[in-house]
Amino acid sequence: MDVDGVSYLDMGQAYFQGNWKVAVNAYWSPLYSWILGLTLRAFQPSSYWQSTVVHLVNFAVFLIALLCFEFFLRALIRFLRRTQSPDDSYAPLPDWAWWALGYVLFLGSSLYLVSLSLVTPDLCVTALVYLAVGILLRIRDGKTSWMTFTLFGVVLGFGYLAKSAMFPLAFVFLGASLLAVGKFRLASPRVLLSAVVFLLVSGPLILALSLAKGRLTFGDTGRIAYAEMVTGVTRYGHWQGEGNTGTPKHPVRKILESPPLYEFATPVGGTYPPWYDASYWLEGVVPHFDLRGQLRVLGDSLRAYFQILSQQRELAVGFLALLLLERRWRALGKELMNQWHLWLPAAAACAMFALVLVEPRYVAGFVLLLWAGAFSALRLSRAETSERFVQSIVLAVVLVMGAKVVRTLGSDLAGAMRPGAHVQWQVAEDLRQIGLRPGDRVALIGHTTAADYWAYLAEVSIAAEVGSEGVNTFWSAGPELQSRVLQTFYKFGAKAVVTSTAPPPALPPGWRKLGDTGFFAYTLCGARVAASHAGEESRGETRLR
Repeated sequence: MDVDGVSYLDMGQAYFQGNWKVAVNAYWSPLYSWILGLTLRAFQPSSYWQSTVVHLVNFAVFLIALLCFEFFLRALIRFLRRTQSPDDSYAPLPDWAWWALGYVLFLGSSLYLVSLSLVTPDLCVTALVYLAVGILLRIRDGKTSWMTFTLFGVVLGFGYLAKSAMFPLAFVFLGASLLAVGKFRLASPRVLLSAVVFLLVSGPLILALSLAKGRLTFGDTGRIAYAEMVTGVTRYGHWQGEGNTGTPKHPVRKILESPPLYEFATPVGGTYPPWYDASYWLEGVVPHFDLRGQLRVLGDSLRAYFQILSQQRELAVGFLALLLLERRWRALGKELMNQWHLWLPAAAACAMFALVLVEPRYVAGFVLLLWAGAFSALRLSRAETSERFVQSIVLAVVLVMGAKVVRTLGSDLAGAMRPGAHVQWQVAEDLRQIGLRPGDRVALIGHTTAADYWAYLAEVSIAAEVGSEGVNTFWSAGPELQSRVLQTFYKFGAKAVVTSTAPPPALPPGWRKLGDTGFFAYTLCGARVAASHAGEESRGETRLR
C-alpha cells in the first residue's frame, strides 16, 4: 500500500460516511476512491485482509481494462479491414498478428508501465482511454448514431472523474470525433451532444470543487504539479512560501525551527492531512513560466520516454524489421496520416505530460495507442514469402514479450509462496495494545513519503511531525529539547509518537519497540508529559544553583 493508496482509501471512506467536507478534494479524483470505498463497505474485510481486497479490486479493474482493450482492438481490426481492398497488392497486418501483438502490448502496458501493485487510478484511466478510442474508431467507421455520441460523452466524463488530466484531453477527443465524421453539418450536433453529456457527468464535481475553493476549477493537481516540477516549489515538503512562488494562504504550521516541527491537526481530514489534500496547504502558490525549469523538465520527460521505449525495444525492433521488409517509406507516411484517430489524442496527452511530469503509469495507454498507430500504418506484400517473414517477426516479438510476462509471473508466484510479515498491520495492532483508539491523533518523527497505512488501519490521524531532515537533531539533542518536542506534540492532541527511524542503541526511557517491525512508539499522557516537564525544570534549577 503506497501513500497515494492511503489517500484514496480515506477519500472513499469519507464519501460513504457522508463526510462531504473531507470527501470533496481538488487534488485526488473521486472515481477510484468510490470503487475502493464501495468494495470495502460491501465486503467489510478485517484490517489484516483489507490490502488483499484492495489488490483484488485492482485485478478486477485489470480485467475490465482488458474488455475495453478488446473493444478497441476489434474496432481497429474492423476499420483496417474496411479500408483495404482485396485487390490491393499490399495489406495491413493480418488479424492473427493484431491479436497476438495486441495482447502482448496490453500485458506489457498494464504490468510494466501501469503496474497492478500500485493503488492508483491509472489502470482505470487506460481502460477509459481504450473505450474512448474504440468509440472514435466506430465513429470513423460510419457508426454516427446519437447513442454512440452519448456514450462517447459518458466515457469522457468518467475519464475526468478518474483523473483530472483527462478534462483538457476530453476536448481533444471531441475535436477528433468532429473530424472522424467527415461531414461538418452531420457531425456538429452530435459532437455538441457528446460535449453536453460530458459536462453533465463532470459538472457536479466541477461545481463542488469550485464552491469549495471559491473559484472556478476542475482540479488543482496540474497547477500544483507545474509549480513543483517547473517553478521550484519543494515537492513532498511543507511549503512556507520559499522563493518567488506566491504567498501561502494556510500553510502547514511550522512550530519549531530545530528540529523542524510541523503541525497540521486541522482543518483537513485524512490519515496524513498534508498528502490527503495538498491543494489546501498549497493554496496561494502561483505557478509561473520559468525557461530554465521548463527546459529541465522537458529533458527529464525525454529521458522518461526513452526509458519507456527501451523497455519495449522488442516492439521497436519488430516494427523496423517489418518496415525494412518492404521499404515503402512514402506509403508509410501517407498511412500514418490516415491513422490520426490513434496518434492524435495520444500525442496530445504525451506532449501535455511532457510539460510537467512523465511517469510510465501516466502515459501507458497513450503509448500503446502510438504503437497501434505505427503498426496500423504498415502495408505488407501479400506474397507468400513476405507472409512467412511477417509470421517470423511477429512470433519473435510475441515470444520475447511473453517471456518477460512469464518471468514476472514466476517471480510473483515465488513471492506469494513465501509471504512476508504484514508489518503495517502489526504496527496498527501494537498501537491498539498500548491504548490508542479510533479517532486518536499521533505524531511522527522522521516522516518521509512512505505509506502510513498502519495509521489508516489503526484508524488514527497524524497531527504533527518532525521532518526527516530533523531526525538526527532530535535524537542527538539533550533531554530538554526532546522533552520540548514531546510536549509540543501533546499540546496538539497527539496520544503517541511513532517513528521508523531507529533511536540510539540504548532505547531512551518511555520508548518501546512495536513488535518486530522496526517501528518505535512513545505514549503521551498528561502525567508523563508533566513529569518530563518537571524533570526539565529541575535540571534548570540545578544549573542555576
